[in-house]
Order: sequence, then structure tokens, then C-alpha cells
Amino acid sequence: MASWLERIIGRVDNPGAPIITTRALDADFTPSATAYTLCIYTINMVVASTQSSTVVLNSDAVATPTTPRCSASTNVVGTARQVLVYVCPPGENVKLVSSGTGTPTIVHQVEIPIS
Repeated sequence: MASWLERIIGRVDNPGAPIITTRALDADFTPSATAYTLCIYTINMVVASTQSSTVVLNSDAVATPTTPRCSASTNVVGTARQVLVYVCPPGENVKLVSSGTGTPTIVHQVEIPIS
């Protein structure tokens, strides 16, 4: 019988099919109730003079998660593109929290079950 670690390594070598999602900024969601999930979100932040923009990926077990796991931020005039990546445990919730005076958007998003 394969050990837990051998099964996990096998899943990383052969993960589940990518799930193209339609997540929104500032909304709570659960990537998977049953599997660890590799969450990847590409964020565009448009910033004009004196503006800034930040998106924080919060994740934990509460309905509206508050534990920051990674973030993207800029105060440089123009458009900045950054990627947020996090392995979310089964049943945990995620919220991509935006702040600042710039305009952030999610331009690409995919979630891949890995366990």
C-alpha cells in the first residue's frame, strides 16, 4: 500500500484537470471542499498619478477569511500585472481583497486540484 506522501507525490505528477474559474474580487469562495487546490490568479492593476492598488489573497476556515497568504501591489503609474499563487487546503475559503484608489481586475484564473 502506498504511503500518504507517495499518493500526494503521485497526484502532483498527475494533478486533476485545471478548472477555469470565474472568481470575483472581494467575494468569498471555496476552491474545493475535498481537495488541496493550486489557485493561480493573474491580477492587472491600473494606477494613475498618486494612486495605488493592492490585492491580498486571504484564506482560512472562516466564512469570510482574514488570514493573508499572498499579495500583489503597485503605486507605479501605468498597468502592473502580478500573479497570486496559493495551495488552498480542502474546505478553506478564499477572498481576493482589493484596496487602494487604482483599478485592479482578475485577468486570468485557474484552480488545479492536487490531492
